[in-house]
Amino acid sequence: VTVISRASLLCGSLVEGGQAAERHGFESHTALRAVGAKPPILFHKKDLKIEQGRIAPDVHAAISDAERTVVGVVVNAVDDHLEKGAQLRLADGLKGIRPLRHLLNAAAESGRVVILVSDHGHILENGSKVRPAEGGGERWRTADPPPKEDEVEIAGPRVLKGGGRIIAPGVETVRYIPMEKRGYHGGATPQEVLCPLMVLTTGNTRLAGWDRIPPRTPEWWRSASSEQAAPELLPPVPEPPVDEHGQGVLFPEPVTQPPHPSAVEWLDAILSSPVLARQREVAGRQALDAESTRAFLEVLGARNGVASPGVLADSLSLPQTRLRTKLEALRRMLNVDGYPVLTLESDGTARLNVELLRTQFEVSG
Repeated sequence: VTVISRASLLCGSLVEGGQAAERHGFESHTALRAVGAKPPILFHKKDLKIEQGRIAPDVHAAISDAERTVVGVVVNAVDDHLEKGAQLRLADGLKGIRPLRHLLNAAAESGRVVILVSDHGHILENGSKVRPAEGGGERWRTADPPPKEDEVEIAGPRVLKGGGRIIAPGVETVRYIPMEKRGYHGGATPQEVLCPLMVLTTGNTRLAGWDRIPPRTPEWWRSASSEQAAPELLPPVPEPPVDEHGQGVLFPEPVTQPPHPSAVEWLDAILSSPVLARQREVAGRQALDAESTRAFLEVLGARNGVASPGVLADSLSLPQTRLRTKLEALRRMLNVDGYPVLTLESDGTARLNVELLRTQFEVSG
């Protein structure tokens, strides 16, 4: 529930309380106060008024202040949506969380790293049934009577309600309050227990010890008409390790998966080809470096030579404005003597003729 999970997240300790407790715990946290010339500061929804296309002046000033290393902001979009739908419009993407775009813009202007996190999950209303219970909440009740078949008992020092012992539904279709809402917090289903966390940086920002990952979208998000299914070039990712008790390991030792040998040999042969070296000399300053050339060929090769601009931009972590320029440079390098090794369609879809590529660059196999 919010008064526990959000307060505990922002205070860094097990706490129950509202905004005043959150602000005090966040701004007085020893580790947060140890960084920066100025202490941390926390803003809530009431502070986030949008004025002339910018976040409220006090919030913008705090984000812009290089001496204030830590700035916290509670957007509260999900809670509001479940209650009355005030801040969040699910169909509008980033625009639907009204303050978030302005906050991210202010952070980008100041070169800040953004940690985007939720304190708990929720379930949406979908034909749930009311099971009246006193002394509890939307999706939890006290431990008397004992749990039914679709409930679980949860107890321990991290349970701050019900005297340290509560009952929660293990299914989505049970709630303990008569009021029907858009959705409910609490319970023991996965979507209420798993909490998202993302670390976001601007294009030029690098964090020591961190690796950037490209955006990953499901295959079915892409148009089947412009792309073809491709065989898998890399071996499947292994199952996550487990400890001797069968519990999943949250931070396992990294497992390095070698690329498929044929993919490596194919790419290495192209990149080491004397023909490519000559093409790079002809292109001069407009030529792609070897790393960028490999990255583009890996994406195209993994998709049978066809990739939409969305796939390329996501896979290579490139903005659309730079993608077209790099594709044009790649096309000049690959289209030896004008042969259409790489073609770009009007919608930006790139098509690589692999057989012609091998022929033009004198690569066998």
